[in-house]
Parts: sequence; structure tokens; C-alpha cells
Amino acid sequence: MSELISLLNQNTSLIVHEVIKEVIPILEQEPQEEKIHNIPRYETEGSFVGGKNIGENIKQMRIKKGLTQEELAQNLGISQSMIGHIESGRKLPSIPLAVDISKELDCSMNDICRE
Repeated sequence: MSELISLLNQNTSLIVHEVIKEVIPILEQEPQEEKIHNIPRYETEGSFVGGKNIGENIKQMRIKKGLTQEELAQNLGISQSMIGHIESGRKLPSIPLAVDISKELDCSMNDICRE
């Protein structure tokens, strides 16, 4: 029995060693540029239909209400960076999140989505 355990330990060590040899070069590679989103954007008369207008509208209403990004994020239970991504147009809020944002900012979904 002890021989079997010893043999298993040796084989396990060999397998782990082989996996490590494969993983280390991958980890040492330069990080690739990460795509934050796959939001299609369509230009119409110099403005973006998509994240940019929605984000700008949310930012204007947040400022009007006197909230920081951090305060709004905390009230919504999301990260401040998510609010930043939404306001900059890099991400779009999900519909449920957009509804929650509109409630928190005392505005309508139309206000958030207007061009």
C-alpha cells in the first residue's frame, strides 16, 4: 500500500511539474489589451447612440442631485468603477440597473435614454 501511495505521489508531482511548465510562459506574456465591452455604437449626427448619451445623462442627473459616483454606487450596491464606466460610455447598464439608477436619481427612464 505504501508503495502505491509513493508511486501516486511521484506521478502527481510529475503532472504538477508539467502543468507548471506550461502555465509559466503564459503568465509571463505581456497582458493583452482587454476589451471592456461589446457595445455596438452607431454614429448619428456626431453623437453616439448607445453608452455615451446614456452615460452623460446619468452623470448630469447625478451631479444635479448632488451625489458623487461613490455615493450613487453605494446606494445601488455596485462599484464606483462601474458607475465610471457607465458615465464614460464604456459600458451600458442593464435594464434592471437603469431602472434602479432612475429611481435613485428621481428621474424617468426617458430622461436616462434621451439623446
